[in-house]
Amino acid sequence: MQFKILSAFIIFLGSYLPLALILAVQDIDISWWKQDFCDFDSIETCVFDPFSNLYLASSFLIITLLAVYLSNKSLSKIDYPFTATVIKSKSIPNDIINY
Repeated sequence: MQFKILSAFIIFLGSYLPLALILAVQDIDISWWKQDFCDFDSIETCVFDPFSNLYLASSFLIITLLAVYLSNKSLSKIDYPFTATVIKSKSIPNDIINY
């Protein structure tokens, strides 16, 4: 199996999706969470932009979502030349994996 820098970079970016979601939620101002739900009667007073840094938060979310989509799409197109059956497995302690 050959190492491909582009596919590795896309998977690397996609792995940051949970962090991008956490940072996007933290970017929402506390006053936005305390607002009431919008009614159709008062739609002109509703605020639909909860982010303090809209372009930064949305760009990180879009980039990581796109990377996850591209990696899932490309990995689903791989055709393996053989099938494998797991006959036996053995648990490995986390301490060994950390080293």
